[in-house]
Amino acid sequence: MPKLDFIKNIMMIYGGKVVAAIATLIIGLWLIGLLTKSTERILKKSIKDVTLNSFLKSVIGILLKIVLFISIISIMGIQIASFIAVLGAAGLAIGFALQGNLANLASGVLILFFKPFKVGEVLEFKGVIAEVKEIQIMHTVGFTEDGTKVIIPNSMLSTANLVVSQKKK
Repeated sequence: MPKLDFIKNIMMIYGGKVVAAIATLIIGLWLIGLLTKSTERILKKSIKDVTLNSFLKSVIGILLKIVLFISIISIMGIQIASFIAVLGAAGLAIGFALQGNLANLASGVLILFFKPFKVGEVLEFKGVIAEVKEIQIMHTVGFTEDGTKVIIPNSMLSTANLVVSQKKK
């Protein structure tokens, strides 16, 4: 009988919180799905770049899921201040570890958004002349006249002097 009383007490204390947390999770994931789909529709109308659209959609989805996770933890009665401090410290450590990659990522977003050059144009960068074949989030891919593939990190392209010209026909 003591075990049964213990289980009853636990259910009385935490049962409502667990049900509320599960309901919040289900409704939250459903709402996040709706928001990301509507965001995708809005981005398709306003920004024609598919790569930038999918990147922004995924960032928005991840941020909303983090907010949902923190909300669920709060509903369960766990103190979130220390949890957020740990998340902040982990984010800072990851940011320092990925500093170069984050610079490439930010530069890639800026290149995709402001379009200083486009696919098909010819770039002259540090003595290398290459036709741009692909602009990705982290780097830009081009080919020289002799067919050599050139991969340039976007952070270098966003800070360098570039000569951009149309493809010769």
